[in-house]
Amino acid sequence: SPPGNPAAAATSSASASASAAVSNVASAATAPADTPLNRIVDVFPDICPDHAIAMLRNAGINPSRIYAADVTPAEDNMVSIALHNLVEGGSYPKNERFASAAGMAGGNTSTARNGGLFVVQAAKRKAAYMHDYSSPSSFVPSDVYKNEVTNCLMVAFCFLSREGARRHLALCKGRYSLCYTKICDALADREGFAFGDYSNKKQKAAGAAASAESDLDPIAEEKLHKRVRAVRAGCALSPAEVGRLRIPPPHGFTATLRRSRRNYRPAEATDTVLLDEVRYASDKLAERAEVVRMAAERQRIHDESEKAGTTLECQCCYGDYAFEELVACRDEGHLFCMDCVRRYAEEQVFGLGDLGGGGGKKKSDGDSKPDSNELLCMHPDGCRSGFQYDLLKKALPPKVMQKYDELQATRAMEIAGVEGLCRCPKCDFQAVLSPSEMVFSCPIETCRFESCKLCGEPSHIPLKCEEVEKQNETDGRKKVEEAMTAARVRTCPKPGCGKRF
Repeated sequence: SPPGNPAAAATSSASASASAAVSNVASAATAPADTPLNRIVDVFPDICPDHAIAMLRNAGINPSRIYAADVTPAEDNMVSIALHNLVEGGSYPKNERFASAAGMAGGNTSTARNGGLFVVQAAKRKAAYMHDYSSPSSFVPSDVYKNEVTNCLMVAFCFLSREGARRHLALCKGRYSLCYTKICDALADREGFAFGDYSNKKQKAAGAAASAESDLDPIAEEKLHKRVRAVRAGCALSPAEVGRLRIPPPHGFTATLRRSRRNYRPAEATDTVLLDEVRYASDKLAERAEVVRMAAERQRIHDESEKAGTTLECQCCYGDYAFEELVACRDEGHLFCMDCVRRYAEEQVFGLGDLGGGGGKKKSDGDSKPDSNELLCMHPDGCRSGFQYDLLKKALPPKVMQKYDELQATRAMEIAGVEGLCRCPKCDFQAVLSPSEMVFSCPIETCRFESCKLCGEPSHIPLKCEEVEKQNETDGRKKVEEAMTAARVRTCPKPGCGKRF
């Protein structure tokens, strides 16, 4: 469902200045006519027009009104629905003409107007999942889920017998994603005896050593990922792999078939949570495989450059790296290795929550935080140049890059001087509220958190902000009270009693 309107409207001057600021970040194209289609293209300039039209039609707009300039309030709400679905849906078909231009724009942020609400959010936010599937307690599986999960696991691993799949699921509390990850780990021998109980220290040490060795050698780990893909495609298991998949390993119940099944096509799963979890597990394995592939490619490039004697020095850690492993600032060409850039970006984005620290250098007026909406060069000579967006995208992990894009949007709003900009403390959704509104009701369907506009704490009307105890203050007070109570409590010394009084 689309975001709702928290009954707040931004002023026209603030909206105009905010739009101008964000356009510097996202370089969004401006259409001559205010049609529903052009509103979509304004926010997603690289979207395929056919896909934009399809999203508008799915939102309920009449095909004959897609190019109409006189947008009605009902159609404005439908455009907001289409924009929300695009933002939450992740990737979308691109228009080839704008693909390269969008990459050079230097940002992934966008602005959208939902009724009277001015909204700022990331335009390429990764598709969200229904639950946190890494935790077995995140949801309660339905009866349909329990009936279909075994077939899904047998489809993913064609070498598993039905009884073997059931036993592996029983060890993972019946959760598909946990079992999927454990089987992949057992095939790659990444964590040693993945499904057995670590009953002695030798087994624990062996598992830790195998995991550390795999993490330290990306080329070797890449080979393991290729082997896992080959086995899942139908290649025969080795005796060692069969042993690691036994329950318990290596001499327990044989969970694998002598020959992998071919063309196993059971009835398609219908449980929505299970289908979402299958997508989650597949996405996580693909993400990990891509990280390993890039690390292995980087290692090969480094070895070749070191052998040829063509390495260059990082001007931060002063290590030797291949040219392909270095990131240069835009103006002066100062070179930094990807590891230094990643650590610097993580410190700025997650540690300080600010951009453009300039490597800790102060400006002439003494301000230690330069007025910038991008990461600045960290060279000790005080260089204030930024980095090309494409180079940052190559050096930074996806999570860091996503947070960087969100901070760029926030910084653009700050530079524009937008009054009344509020942020949801739970999901970081941003909107501009009118001065009369004191409670920010997050319109995101999965959040719906109500917070105070001034302090960000849960809504506390009619109390003032200074009259409400902050969460950290509450935790500290409880900790002190519990310690005082524990100091006064005594235990009965009588044998067999132990009653506290």
